[in-house]
Amino acid sequence: METLLRDRPQMRGCISSNKDIYNWSVRNFAGEAAAQRIYWDKADPNCSSCLAEINFSSSDSNKSIRIRQFFNSGVKKGATLSCENLWSALVFEFHNMSNYKLFIGDDEEALSGVISKREWIDRSTKREFKSVLKSREFYRKTWLPYARSQGYSSNPSYWHMGKSDDYNEWISSFTDPSGYPFTYGKQFDEDIAPYVRK
Repeated sequence: METLLRDRPQMRGCISSNKDIYNWSVRNFAGEAAAQRIYWDKADPNCSSCLAEINFSSSDSNKSIRIRQFFNSGVKKGATLSCENLWSALVFEFHNMSNYKLFIGDDEEALSGVISKREWIDRSTKREFKSVLKSREFYRKTWLPYARSQGYSSNPSYWHMGKSDDYNEWISSFTDPSGYPFTYGKQFDEDIAPYVRK
């Protein structure tokens, strides 16, 4: 945890007096999220449109999280991401990592030809939607009360607030073909399709 805060120093700013959030993160890195240790990787995510990502494989025991430090597109390109924005990304990816065995199972079924590209994408986004819901709960129960106690304004959009609690409505709100969830199609074409066992 201290290595992450050294690499992303702005993340210290908004939790300096909250040991609960810090300790929760330590426990998740230690194994609470994935039933095994998660490592911090200071590299930017491979996905150019992603703020953060998890990395894992069925053949490698190392699980890791990457979080981008700077905006990499748009009018804010090159600007440092805020403390709260980075914390929301970390919380989301901890929740996402708890499903890593299910993600691996989906990959195996796709590689075996059991599920189609469409089914693979649907499963991936539905698992991430569950992480969205857990992140919202963390925001309501933990982050927002802390922010109010410190007298600073929180940005609920970082925590996926303001969108539907229904998966179908939520997924249909994404319309940019260069962004989520359309990037999953490219990922399937590059990482799954060439290796499907027929």
